[in-house]
Amino acid sequence: VKKKDALHGVNVAFIGAGAMGTAMIGGVLSRPASDASKITASDRHQECLDTVRHQFGIQTTLENTRAAKTAQVIVLSVKPQVLPGVLAELRGHVQSGALVISIVAGATIRCIATGLGHEAIVRTMPNTPAQV
Repeated sequence: VKKKDALHGVNVAFIGAGAMGTAMIGGVLSRPASDASKITASDRHQECLDTVRHQFGIQTTLENTRAAKTAQVIVLSVKPQVLPGVLAELRGHVQSGALVISIVAGATIRCIATGLGHEAIVRTMPNTPAQV
C-alpha cells in the first residue's frame, strides 16, 4: 500500500524566511511529492524573500496576511521579539481549519492561541545543525 504524503495538495505558509524558516522550507521540498507552488513565504526583509524564491521556486510576499489567507498549515518562524506584532497582524486571517506550527523560542501555545484567536496550535523546537 502506497502512503500518501501528508502535505500533498496542502497550502503551506512560512511566516518568517530567515535561517530556520529557510531550513524548514528546504526540508518540506526535499520530499518526493512536494510541490513548491503550494508554499508561500512571508518576511519583512525583501532579501530573505529573494533568496528563498530563487533557491526553492516558491511564492513570496512581504505581507503576512497574504501568505496566511489560503494556507491550511502556517509555520511561525519569526524572532520572539516580533511575534506579538505578527500575531496581531494575522488575527482574523487564519482559516478556521488551519494548523499553526510555531518554532518561536519561548512562545507558549496559550500565548499564540490568544494572540491569533485560533486554537489549533503545535509548538516544536527544531535546530539547523540537525540538517547536517
